Amino acid sequence: MEMQAEAERRKRAQILESEGERQANINIADGHKSAQILASQGEKQALINKAQGEAEAIIAKAQATAKGIAIVSENIKKSGGIEAASLKIAEQYVGAFGNIAKEGTTILLPSATGNPANIMAQAFTMYKNLLGSQKENSLSIPWLHTAVSFVSSIFAPSIPASIGSSEQNYSAAAYV
Repeated sequence: MEMQAEAERRKRAQILESEGERQANINIADGHKSAQILASQGEKQALINKAQGEAEAIIAKAQATAKGIAIVSENIKKSGGIEAASLKIAEQYVGAFGNIAKEGTTILLPSATGNPANIMAQAFTMYKNLLGSQKENSLSIPWLHTAVSFVSSIFAPSIPASIGSSEQNYSAAAYV
């Protein structure tokens, strides 16, 4: 009978031990599950926060752009505003060609970019179009000579010899 009682105690001990291991494994699995859920929720919240931040940045930039456009619009309505805006656009047009000449990249450009007079003519045409036909006949452009000199100084050194003959003069005087 003692042996039977001993066997029964061992059996219960094994059952308790196996139940303990089972519960420990369940606890470990629940821990991993909770950790993955929390990590996923953290990543989700990080993405939401990032998206909200980007959205707020886009809105702030759009509001700043709208405010800038409104200020420019108001200033264009003032005396000399159209001329100032047209001059700025023409300067940026010429500056863009200057930057292209300084960089060694290959791009498609309008025809005759090697001729600063053509570039200035294009800028001047843009300027006249912006001013409108009513001011076209009375247009005064004191900055044209300076702009042609500037463009010539940028483009003349960068024009390859194969483009023109040796008789061509790429100085500002040739275009004014």
